[in-house]
Amino acid sequence: MKSKSESFKKVEEELKPDAEEMYKKGLSQALAFMLAIPGRLDAQARLLAKKLHDDGDIYIAYSVTDAFNLSISNLKLFWDLLLTNSSRNSADALHDWLLTPVGISIAITESISLIALSVMGNYFDEKDKNWFKSAVATYWPYLRDVMKALKNAYKGIRSLLQIANVLDNSKAFNFLILPMGLSFGILAALNRIWYRHMLSIRKESMRLNAKYLDMIQDRKDLAANEIEEFRAAVRRQTTRVRVMALMAATYGGIIDSLYLYLGVMSLCPLSIPAFAIMTAFSLIYCVTCVATRLYEEYDYQRKLVITQAKIELALYTQEYRDILTQKFAELEPLTLEISKRSSAYLGSLAKRALGDTELDALSADEKQHLEEYTQPREKHNYKEFKEQHEALTSEIYEILKGFAERRQRLQDLVLLSDSSAFLAGLKNGLAAYGAVASMVFSAATFLTLASVPFPPLLVIAFVSSGLALLIGFVAYTMYANYKHRIQQTPEKRDPYSRLSDFLKNCTDLQDPEKMSAQEEVAAVLAEGLLLDPSPQQPFQEWFEVVRAANPNKGLKATDFILNPLQDVDKNGHYHDTPLMVGLGVVSSVVHSLILGGRALARGFGRDAIDAVSKKDSQDIEMQNMAGKGQDYPPFDDYEEDKTYDEAEVKDLKEQPSPTSKQGSGRPVERHPDSRNNFHRRSTSMFSLSSHPESDISISRPSQDDAVSIKALNSPRSRGIFSRSDNSKPTDSSRLTYAAGTSIISSDTSMGLM
Repeated sequence: MKSKSESFKKVEEELKPDAEEMYKKGLSQALAFMLAIPGRLDAQARLLAKKLHDDGDIYIAYSVTDAFNLSISNLKLFWDLLLTNSSRNSADALHDWLLTPVGISIAITESISLIALSVMGNYFDEKDKNWFKSAVATYWPYLRDVMKALKNAYKGIRSLLQIANVLDNSKAFNFLILPMGLSFGILAALNRIWYRHMLSIRKESMRLNAKYLDMIQDRKDLAANEIEEFRAAVRRQTTRVRVMALMAATYGGIIDSLYLYLGVMSLCPLSIPAFAIMTAFSLIYCVTCVATRLYEEYDYQRKLVITQAKIELALYTQEYRDILTQKFAELEPLTLEISKRSSAYLGSLAKRALGDTELDALSADEKQHLEEYTQPREKHNYKEFKEQHEALTSEIYEILKGFAERRQRLQDLVLLSDSSAFLAGLKNGLAAYGAVASMVFSAATFLTLASVPFPPLLVIAFVSSGLALLIGFVAYTMYANYKHRIQQTPEKRDPYSRLSDFLKNCTDLQDPEKMSAQEEVAAVLAEGLLLDPSPQQPFQEWFEVVRAANPNKGLKATDFILNPLQDVDKNGHYHDTPLMVGLGVVSSVVHSLILGGRALARGFGRDAIDAVSKKDSQDIEMQNMAGKGQDYPPFDDYEEDKTYDEAEVKDLKEQPSPTSKQGSGRPVERHPDSRNNFHRRSTSMFSLSSHPESDISISRPSQDDAVSIKALNSPRSRGIFSRSDNSKPTDSSRLTYAAGTSIISSDTSMGLM
C-alpha cells in the first residue's frame, strides 16, 4: 500500500475539526456536533484533494476530457466562422458534415491527435532529455491557449455585436462579427502566449527566491561576500515587464468577460426594457472582471516583491545579528562604569561622608571608591566613557531602525489595504456569480433536452443576483480585513520595539539592569521573521470546483460521439433521442466528477508556490553542483530595476551602514562585475526550456527538485554555495534539499478560462 506523503500527513493533522472544543465552550453536544460538520467536510475534502494531487491520475483523466472537448469546440468554431453571415444553422451543417467520410476521418484524426498531445503534454517533463518529450510538454499549454483564445474572442465579440443588433433593432452589425472576431482572436492568442511565458518566468523567480530564503535561514555563518552574492541573486521584475503584464491582463480580462458574461443574454427572449437593464448589469460584470484581472496581476507582482523583502530582512538579520549581540554585550560594562562615576551616585556618597543624611556612615570600600572616583583624571575618564556610551547606543538604535524599516515594509506588503480588500471581495463575488452561471447554463441545457423553454424570470433573477453577490462578498472581505488589522498590536507590528525598550532599561544610569542580551536579541530577531498576513478565504477555490463540475461538457461529448443517432424535426434541426439523453446523463456525471475532482486537487492539493520541502531529499554537494549545467530562466527582463529600486527600496539598500567606521568584522570578497557574469539566455518564448506548471497544463508531481538544481546551477550561486575561508566551520559540507515537491501558484483564474 502506498505510504502517505509528509505533506498529506501535515494536512491531515492540521485540519481535524474539534467538536469537543465547541462543547467545552458551553454549547450543547448536539449543536456542537452540527456546527462541526462543515469543518469536518472541509477537512475531508482537503484530504481528498491532497490524495488526488499526489496520485496524479485525475490530471491524466482531465487531459483526455479536456482535449476531446477542445476538438469539439474547434470544429464548431470552424463552422461558426464559415457560416457567420449565412442563413444556414452552423450546428446543422456540422451534423451533416460529420456524417460524411471526410468529416468522420477529420474529426477522428483531430480528436485523437489532441488527446495524445494533451496526455503527453501533461505527463512528460519539460526537462526530459528526450527532445520530443520536452517539446510536447513545453509547447502544449501554448497550443491550448491559442485554441481557447480564438474561441473566447470570437464568441465574445459575436455576443457583443448581437446585443448591439437587438438594441438597434437591426442586423447592421452582423458584417463586423467575422473580421472583428478573427482580429481580436489573433491578438488574444498572442497575448496569452506572451502572458503565459511571462508567468512561467515569474513563478520560476518566486521559486528561486524562496529557495534562496530557505538557504539563508539554514545558514548561521554567512560571510559578507556571501550576503552580497545573495543580494545580487535576488530575482526582480523590471517596470517595463510589470506594465506590459498589467496591459496583457487588461486585454485578457476584456476578451474573457465578453465571452463569460454576455452569453447569458441569449438564453431566452426578453422585452426591450428588461433586455437593456440585463445588458447593463452584464456590462457591470464585464468591467468588474477586468478590474479583478488587474488586481490579480498586481497581487501576483506583490507576491514576488514579498519574496524579495523577505530575503532582504533575512540578510539584514544575518548581517547584524552578531554585531547587535556584541554591542549589547559591550554596553553592559560601560553602563556600570558610568554609573559608578555618575554625579548622583558620588553625591550621595559625599553627603553620607559629611553626615548630612540619616543613612549609615560610609564603609571602607565606599570611602575608597569616593576618593578614587573624585580624582580629576576620573572625571576625564567619565567624559570618555559617556561619549563611548552615547556612540554605542546611537549605533544600536541605527541598527534597530534598519530592522524596523525592513520589517514594516514587509508587513505592509502582506497586509491588504482597503482598496485591495475591496478588489479581493469583487473577485470572490465574481467567482460566486460564475458558479451560479454554471448551474444556470446546466439547467438551460436540460430544459432544452426536455423541450421546455427557459423562463425569462429566471434569467432576470440570475443576472440580478450577481450584484447581490458582489456587494455581499465585498462587505465580508473588507470587514474581515478590518478586523484583522485592528488585531495587529504594536508588538506584532514592530517586534524590534522590545529591543528598544530593553536598551532603555540597560542604559539606565541610576539602576542599570542586568542584561541577558544574547537570548533577548535572538528571540526578537527570530520573531521579526514571523509574519501575520491578511486572512485568505478559500471562496475562489470552492467556487471553481462548482463551476468546473458543469455537466454541459458531458452532454456535448455525447452529442458529438452519437451524432448519427440524432433525429431531425420538420424544420430540419437535429435533436437527441431518448437513448442519447440517457447516455448523456451518464457522460455528464463522469465529466463532472473528473472536472470537479481536478479543480479540487488543483485548488486544495498543491503546495504554495514558495513552499520549500526539506524531507526525503538527496544530499547535494554545493561545490560539485555549482559548476554544472546552466539551465536558467532569461535574466534580461529580471535584472534589478533601477526605477523600482529608487521608488521602493532605495532607502533600505543605500542607507549607510550603522557600523561603517568600525566595519562588520566580515571581509567583503564580492567578485568584480558579478552582475554581468550572470548567465543570460534568449527571452524568446521557445528558448524557455523549463517553465513551471501552468494554470491549465497540470502534470504529475515532479520526482526531482528542479528548483534546488536551478538554484545550485546558477552562476551567481557559485559564490553563495562555496564556503568562505573566514566562515565558521559546519558539521558537514553538504546541505540537504527536498525532492518531489510540487510547487504551483494558488492563482486560479488569471485569463485562462
